[in-house]
Amino acid sequence: MVEVSVIVAAWNAVDTIERCADSLVNQEDVDVEVIIVNDCSTDQTAKKIAQLTETYPQVISARMEHNSGPSAARNVGLDLARGEWVGIVDADDTIEPNRFASLLEAAAENHADICVDNLNLVQSYSREGKSSVLIKEDQAGHLIHPWSVESYTSFNKPYSSPFLIGFLKPLIKTAFLKQRNIKYNADLYNSEDYLLMLECIIQGAKIFYVDYPYYNYFVNASSLSGNFNPEAHQNLIVSERQLLERFASALSDREAKAIEEHIESLELAGV
Repeated sequence: MVEVSVIVAAWNAVDTIERCADSLVNQEDVDVEVIIVNDCSTDQTAKKIAQLTETYPQVISARMEHNSGPSAARNVGLDLARGEWVGIVDADDTIEPNRFASLLEAAAENHADICVDNLNLVQSYSREGKSSVLIKEDQAGHLIHPWSVESYTSFNKPYSSPFLIGFLKPLIKTAFLKQRNIKYNADLYNSEDYLLMLECIIQGAKIFYVDYPYYNYFVNASSLSGNFNPEAHQNLIVSERQLLERFASALSDREAKAIEEHIESLELAGV
């Protein structure tokens, strides 16, 4: 029985995909399948994925018909997933050997639909490979309480939130997603996890946070804030407003206002 389906969207990831896959297939005490979706890479990623499928029976490969971005690629992975839970991991990141076992235990104890952990931010562009955690020890208390639309949006405002929890990589009950027909917004090339999690919260997901960095998030030159993409940022604004309109009748006034304020923060950040 597959406990966790790990979805990895891969584009030109030949230098990192093997490191990523190694960390996924070697999870302790958890049966996993690793679904790697090649988003029409132009390097040797396809060859590397083929090698991984030969080495590891847990690895399943899929390929997009044309380059479509991480959201569309992840949706293909969601359609293929057979596990009770779905985990999202980026192709240039790794996870600790006990990550899924620890998160599954925490989710069961707290009757959670989604479990997330802290991030270990590894500065791969620095010679020393320095690292730090996304959420500091004195900030973790804000995330122990039940997550709401108001709290989630308040911790995702550019330049004003003490940390951005939209970066956290969720482990989600597959049945929760399928029963509510929740998928990634294929128009998004960034902040796709943020919007997916927001919809999950709107649709009643119980989220539990584990304050330990089992996920190693590699920060490189292309992920630095200087590479701001106005078009991708505008797509996020449009997509979040569409989400607000879609669930308008189900949201309380406070929830709707919280989402509006988040959209306003995005608009200010894009000026």
